[in-house]
Parts: sequence; structure tokens; C-alpha cells
Amino acid sequence: MTPSEDILWTAKELAEALGAPSCENHGALSVSIDSRFVGKSWLFFAIKGHNNDGHNFIDQAFSNGACAVVASCDFAYERGFGFAVDDTYTALVALSKAARARFQGKVIAITGSVGKTTIKNMLGYLLGLQAKCHASPKSFNNQYGVPLTLANMPHDCRFAVIEAGMNNPGELTSLGELIMPDISCISSVCEAHIGRFDSLMNIAQAKSGIFNHFNGHGITLLPSDNPFFRFLVDTAKASGIRDVFSFGEADYADSRLIEAKTEKGSLSVTASIFGRKVEYKLDTLGEHWIHNSLAVLALIRLAGGDVEKAASDFLGFKPTVGRGAKHRIKTSKGAEFLLIDESYNANPESMASALRSLGRTSPGQGRCVAVIADMKELGEQSVALHLRLLSVIDKYKIDKVFTCGELMHNLHELISTDKRGEWFPSCEQMMAEFSFEKYIKDGDTVMVKGSHSMGGEKIVAQLLSLQI
Repeated sequence: MTPSEDILWTAKELAEALGAPSCENHGALSVSIDSRFVGKSWLFFAIKGHNNDGHNFIDQAFSNGACAVVASCDFAYERGFGFAVDDTYTALVALSKAARARFQGKVIAITGSVGKTTIKNMLGYLLGLQAKCHASPKSFNNQYGVPLTLANMPHDCRFAVIEAGMNNPGELTSLGELIMPDISCISSVCEAHIGRFDSLMNIAQAKSGIFNHFNGHGITLLPSDNPFFRFLVDTAKASGIRDVFSFGEADYADSRLIEAKTEKGSLSVTASIFGRKVEYKLDTLGEHWIHNSLAVLALIRLAGGDVEKAASDFLGFKPTVGRGAKHRIKTSKGAEFLLIDESYNANPESMASALRSLGRTSPGQGRCVAVIADMKELGEQSVALHLRLLSVIDKYKIDKVFTCGELMHNLHELISTDKRGEWFPSCEQMMAEFSFEKYIKDGDTVMVKGSHSMGGEKIVAQLLSLQI
């Protein structure tokens, strides 16, 4: 470690936070719980998870350059030095709390049924162009990801953007206690993970857990167009949040959409941000990005950032893999088509939005082709929520809809014959039996979306392989 490198944690700070003396005077540049991605002079936490025990990978962590490990007291390791603790996960949480306690900038927490990762990525990118900003590079939004994100938070940042997710009731309350946000945002409330909750109201109640812990007098941003908006407002105020703001298309929204138009593969947006007219462009065709961008600009304003600069910088933000990334592909048969990669995940709201956006792309003479796979974790409502997509498919200019998975089969049978493509039991079977190269024509737009467990990213990879 050279003097010019920024030490995230000194040995003394680590010893104090972890309650375990270190053997040597070394500091850590970063923190990891995955030995595969450990770098030089990083601290590795040997977490015992549901599927793997990090203690089995300590040697790999050292081989990759770890300066130290945090391991259970009863575990013996032969080389390097480390911190012996009773429980490594509890130690990670302790370090995350120490990181939050020393941080003097604005902490912004993002949660919601859909859009939270995109909002987090957008916000981190735009604020990072204005000042030092910390945001996790991936969707580190669960009981492991949130403390890891906090533990990696440099003390001298002006902003930190933390994503918080949930699969079960009570999780956001626990994560919020770690984050202690200065500003919180709920992007949406919809049927994502409805299979683990009794109702949408239960989901809204669980999302509002983010209000239970906050720093200062409390600021939150809520979706004005959501059916649970008034409930969220009342719950926030009852929790002690003093300032409640909104984003969306409602006339009263603080960050409000005025107009949006599709222009040559991008979106041109006019909005009112706390009464000030702002115009900007988004490098995407996904309409859900419009609402995400309204939330982002509102959060930038609430955090004390420069809204006008952020608006001008929006076009530089590119959709990420699986979340709207666009690819122009030219095949060996001379066809050039646009691939929209929405394969990372799906729920009824995000799927409907992606289909609407596809139907509005206006790709000239080409066709709009959807490849959609099952949406998981919808419980008893699974069949009905899949069938609900039919109205979107019927209404918008989608030329062909290919479906994958058992839950999509009922929808497949109801799609009109002119729009109905083939159905496959799985994405893998589609890849094995269907030839995209023979099917795709010049000018087509192809969108792929489904729950992550369906493996839609493999279809995307197959389509990308057609590039000559």
C-alpha cells in the first residue's frame, strides 16, 4: 500500500469498530464478503451464509491480495493476520454502523417495488459528476448488501446513495436502522413479491418501514401516481418525517412530468422540478425511466445538488446490463436490429411498462418483438397477473410475442393469432429450438424480459452472438 492510496479503514478504526485487536498495523482500502472479488489490501469478512461459509475461502482471499480477514474466534487460519470475532455477520453490521456514525454527508435511501436500482444508479452517476459520491456498483440491497455498502462508504463523500430491498415484512425497518437516511425515497408499490405478502396493502406497510429510522428531521420522496400515495404520506408523517415531497404526473407533484416524446431512440422530457421548468434527454426508450428521472432530479434538489447540471448530464447515463441496455446488432444475413435487454428481472408493473415502451418505439418498417418469460414470487395471483398483460399486448403495436415458462402458457393461448409467437417451456428450450437468425428481419426491435431465475440473460447472450 502506497502513501497515495486512500485508506478506507485504519487498523485502529477496525479494531475499535469490531471490538477485536489486530495483529499488525495495516489499513484496508476496501471491504468484501466475496473472496473472488477481493483486491490488494482489502479486508475480507468470512460470512457464514445460507449456501456457503466464507471461512472456506480465506486462502483464496489472501491469494487475491487481502490484507486481513474477519473470522470466527473458533476458526484457525495459518497465514496473514486478522480479527477474531464471535460472529462475522454481526461484525460486518458493527463496521457499517461505525461507517454511518463517522459520515458527515447526505445519505439517501432508495426502496420500492420497481425502479430502485435504476434510480440508485442514475442518482449515483449524476451526483458523482458534482461531488464525491458513494453508491454500490450492484444491487447490494439486502441484509448482506446494505451493511457491505455502508462499510465501504468513505467518510469524506458529500453524498451516499444506498439501495434497500425486501422480500419479507420487517426487513426495511432493520435496514433503515443501519442506513439512518437523511433522505428516503419509495419509488413504487406494486405486486413484486406479492407471493410473500397477503395483500398490496401489506407491501405498502412493509415499504413504509424505511420511515422508522432517519437522520435529522426527516425528508422523504413518494410516488404521487401510486394508489398508496396517501397512505405513505400519512404513515411518513406519523413516523415523525417532517418534510414529505412527491414525484410523478399528478398536478400537485413537486417533481412533475410536463411532456415526454420519443426522438431517434431516446426520450425528450420536459418537467417541473419544484416549480422550475427543466428539459433533458434520456438515452432509452423505456417509459418507466421518465418517472425514475423525476425522482432522481427531486432527490438531487433535496440533497442540495445542482438540478440544471444533472439534467444536462442525463444523456451520458447509459442503461445497464439487463435493465434497458440497448444494442445495435448486424447479423451475417444482413439484418440490422435493435436489442433491448430488460432480462435482469420482472414483475407485473415493470413487465407492462417494458411492453408499452416496446410498442411505442416506432422502429420504421421493422417489427416490435417481445420475448417474455415467467414472473416469479406472485403466489396465488400468479396466473391472473400474467393474464393481465394481455390488455397491454392488445393495445400497443407489438407485432410478435414469444413466451417462455409454464406461467406464460395461459397468456400465450389468449394472445391474438396475428401477435402470437411460439411458446417454450423454458428459455433454454427456446435457445435450443428456435433460430433468431432466421426469424429476425432488418429494422426489427427485440425486447427480452423475465424474472432473473428464468435465465433470460442467456437469450440476450445468444442474440448478441449474432453480431458479425
